[in-house]
Amino acid sequence: MGKIFNGREYQKKLLAQLQRQFRQLPAGQQQRRLVSVLVGNNPASQLYIRMKQQFAQKIGINFQVHQFAAAAPPAEVIRQVQKLGQETNVAGLMVQLPLPANWSPAQERQLLDTIPPHKDIDCLTSQNLGLLLAGQPHFLPATVAAVVAILQEAGFPAAKLRGQVITVIGKSLIVGTPLVNWLLRAGATVVSCDQATQDLGQWTRASKIVISAAGRPQLITGAMISRGVVAIDIASPRGDFDFASVAPKAEFITPVPGGVGPLTVAFLMANFSQAITRH
Repeated sequence: MGKIFNGREYQKKLLAQLQRQFRQLPAGQQQRRLVSVLVGNNPASQLYIRMKQQFAQKIGINFQVHQFAAAAPPAEVIRQVQKLGQETNVAGLMVQLPLPANWSPAQERQLLDTIPPHKDIDCLTSQNLGLLLAGQPHFLPATVAAVVAILQEAGFPAAKLRGQVITVIGKSLIVGTPLVNWLLRAGATVVSCDQATQDLGQWTRASKIVISAAGRPQLITGAMISRGVVAIDIASPRGDFDFASVAPKAEFITPVPGGVGPLTVAFLMANFSQAITRH
């Protein structure tokens, strides 16, 4: 068995860095707010927001939650989020996904696009997604930044990714698509898959690095990877890798929980610190 990555320990290092950086900011900038918008009462969403809030408070960030009932009319939520985005003391604005089932894809996109791009620390607005694909993002999505940091810990900084065969499972706009784009720009040979990919194992076995964000527990077993693989599991709250069978063959693996998740929260707060200082 290779190295099992300890995301919680790595997060502690990032926390210390962010605390130092935040203390050096002028008092007025320290008071600028990070606002998270929650529509409905999805338990997983509530958990993620608490994690963000607790970490933000350790840094000293003024973190606030605006919650709407699941039955709130989308037009009203959009109007209120637009008002939040216009407040000068709000430096970062996030919408917790997923939205309730009564929201259409068009309404979700309209809501996300009410966030001013320079306050969109999740990198979910159409403008920021476009800038990301063009290689000029305001912010690197926090999960992508977490994977980049983990790859470096695994011995694959950006300079060593050129020519590496990497399979990415999951094509969401939040994780899979921006991650594939970043890896391609680093020069990697990337295979983009999802749960519907036929004979998924043929691609994962051919890859030195396998990164999964499909959200399907035990999707990838030990028989589907080659010995010495770097296995990065983004799925939460249960991982996509069958840890018991993959870990003995892996050179490096991230557990769930305690792997990518803690870093994602930390890099999200790093994005907020950038938002404060840039604007």
